[in-house]
Amino acid sequence: MDDDAGMDEARVRALVAELDAAVPREGAAVRFELHGGLDETAVVANPRGALRLGVELLRASLRGMDEAAAGRTPFGALEVEYALDDASDFVVDGVVVRDPLPEPRAPRKERGGRFIGALLAVLAGAIVLVLALAWAMSRLPRP
Repeated sequence: MDDDAGMDEARVRALVAELDAAVPREGAAVRFELHGGLDETAVVANPRGALRLGVELLRASLRGMDEAAAGRTPFGALEVEYALDDASDFVVDGVVVRDPLPEPRAPRKERGGRFIGALLAVLAGAIVLVLALAWAMSRLPRP
């Protein structure tokens, strides 16, 4: 990261360690919420939780960079279990650090459309199977 746009990695690491020490974990509360769909999410947190989430995102990013530098999967676990509210709608596992970013996945609507299409195909297949079984059963001689 030292050669990345003048970023001083040692200074960043020192600042993250300082923030980590300055913002206690005790009393931090964070909730990840869905509001209508995957494109409508929110982080709901008390002040300490919001700050701790920021610190944990920085720490996870640094862990991901360390993994990448070691030739492993560039993933840094996001360690917020201590602050995560039981009412959270989802969990963020971590930060993947890649430069450049990989090609984007298909747009959400396209991914959702494929899922809906597959689900409809399975349901249609199940209906056809049930109708075929019902027809076959109706053709059997009755005792």
